[in-house]
Amino acid sequence: MQAYNWDDLPPHDPGGRVQRVVAAERITILRQTIFAGHALSGRHSHPEEQVTIVLEGKARFTCEDDETTLGPGGVVVFLPTRSIPPKMSGMATSSWRRCFLRGPIGSTSLRLKGHNRA
Repeated sequence: MQAYNWDDLPPHDPGGRVQRVVAAERITILRQTIFAGHALSGRHSHPEEQVTIVLEGKARFTCEDDETTLGPGGVVVFLPTRSIPPKMSGMATSSWRRCFLRGPIGSTSLRLKGHNRA
């Protein structure tokens, strides 16, 4: 068993957000603070499911023809290989925080140098 405290993990700033990552054998979990007005990503898809939980603030999520706005406690599930258009989430008027899990294949695309592997 491996145990971590989010606040002890090294932060990574890819621009417009600060994130901390734990990449386990079959799943990756990431906690991000996204700053006001920042769109998270351009059009893309993933071969695995992604579950996002809004921890603080509000964010708009769009995936293909579906759109929803969620606040704290809101959960959105992105199915594998569905196209996520630009401004997938974010563009909020204030900063917000999310936690997301992606699996089951360990999400090698999220493994960042120096981040913990359970």
